[in-house]
Amino acid sequence: MLKSDAIPLFVPAGTSIQLSRKKSNNFGRFQAVGELSTLEKKASYDLLEAVTTLSKGAQRLFIHIIKHRDDCNFCHVPRESEVGTAAYKVTMRWFAEIKKLALITNIKRDHIPLLGLQRKQYEKHHLVMLNPSYIKCREQTNSQIYWNSIKRAE
Repeated sequence: MLKSDAIPLFVPAGTSIQLSRKKSNNFGRFQAVGELSTLEKKASYDLLEAVTTLSKGAQRLFIHIIKHRDDCNFCHVPRESEVGTAAYKVTMRWFAEIKKLALITNIKRDHIPLLGLQRKQYEKHHLVMLNPSYIKCREQTNSQIYWNSIKRAE
């Protein structure tokens, strides 16, 4: 049964018609995971394999960063302990573990205004950015530009 507004389509005999519908690839904030590669290891490996090499504390910190990131992969982690204390040094060691795998980078205070962020809002926080090549986000183009500019400034 044809609808009243349907347009007739004439197809030559012997022609096969195949209909397909393409669904949008929208997984929410966590879009996709890219493969990692390092200088020491020629073969690429995935993000889950990289995270398993982290200590338990670094894994928890990384999960916290992923859960609390914004649409450009920025995340601010509250500085819960004072600078110089043992707890602060442990947290910094966890950050260093994650950064060594090139999964995050620290954003220095000088770069905060350049990225269009307000400096006072991040006074008592560690501001980090997840690598957009490995963890995709909604603002993928902007986050890639920010990541490249931060890495060039280091």
